[in-house]
Amino acid sequence: MQIALAYGDAAGPGRIAAEQLAEASEGLARVGGLSPQFRAVSLEQLRSGVMPAVVVLAEALPSDAGLLAGLVRGRGVLTITSDPALVRAGLLVMAVRSEPRVEILVSRVAEQAAGVTFAPAFRMMIQEQ
Repeated sequence: MQIALAYGDAAGPGRIAAEQLAEASEGLARVGGLSPQFRAVSLEQLRSGVMPAVVVLAEALPSDAGLLAGLVRGRGVLTITSDPALVRAGLLVMAVRSEPRVEILVSRVAEQAAGVTFAPAFRMMIQEQ
């Protein structure tokens, strides 16, 4: 499974964060029947290339999140961030945080716009906006 670690500005901190995450995730074990493959990509590369099933937006600016939301509209792509404000604004589908406790926040608006659906068992573990 391809997972894109996306960034907006090639000279900005998002690119560095995405590349560090991709490097740190090399050799991760299979999860269930999936073998995740992470790669750092710019939003411009996503615009002109093949869209993966999951896109994590690294060090996101609201403008980057808005661009990504437009790119994935209706394509069934899950977008993830660590910034809950981008999910509350309906720009990205999911925010995941681990501090001070594990929290998964999902935007119904962004979920529907992206064409993503979640199993009922997963819905029991999330907060919806």
